[in-house]
Amino acid sequence: MVTLRVIYSSADAETWCGAYARAFVECFGRGERPLLTLGGVCGRVLRGVTEADFTTLSDDPARRVVFMLDAEALVDLLGRAGAEVLAQIGYTPAEVKALLARGTRFRLMLVPPVDMVPATWANVLALAANAYPQWAERLMAARAALEMLPYAEIMRRGGPAAEARAFLEHTLHLNPLFAGDGYTRRDGRAVYAEYACLNRPLSAFDRWCQIEFPVTMA
Repeated sequence: MVTLRVIYSSADAETWCGAYARAFVECFGRGERPLLTLGGVCGRVLRGVTEADFTTLSDDPARRVVFMLDAEALVDLLGRAGAEVLAQIGYTPAEVKALLARGTRFRLMLVPPVDMVPATWANVLALAANAYPQWAERLMAARAALEMLPYAEIMRRGGPAAEARAFLEHTLHLNPLFAGDGYTRRDGRAVYAEYACLNRPLSAFDRWCQIEFPVTMA
């Protein structure tokens, strides 16, 4: 029997999003998606090895921009197994296997709405330029190439655009699937609306909920 762990920041947090958390747990991996209205919530999948890794919106202390899901996407995750949840938001099987080999755990984080923008190239580059001012000029200079060329072609050509793309991949975990059109990708197709915002500690929120879920690979 699969057991999922739910962590609320307070009793008020359970009142706020407990119905969703219970539905996520009860339907996990069963392919069932109950009718549920979810408002005033956004979220993202956190990953980490220690408890300290789950105290901000990213386990990477150098990461200043993260990606978020809206309520519609969160409802669509109900009923899915762990590996499918990750696939829906852009993880590749190779990435998941590598993370599991390092003992990585995964949690769905729910927080109140944050100041976030659609994850287009223009918006992500603007946020990254603000968060990493030492890269601002190079990121904006690479915008045209990043918007027009696929990842493989940018990296094949090398030069400033490839350097900017490598920086974004390393620092923001912007993997090759990122299309910059505001949607997550799975097998090349758009799945969920995706948003970008500045990273912040959980102490910045008046309430939050984490649902730790298992991930297994066939």
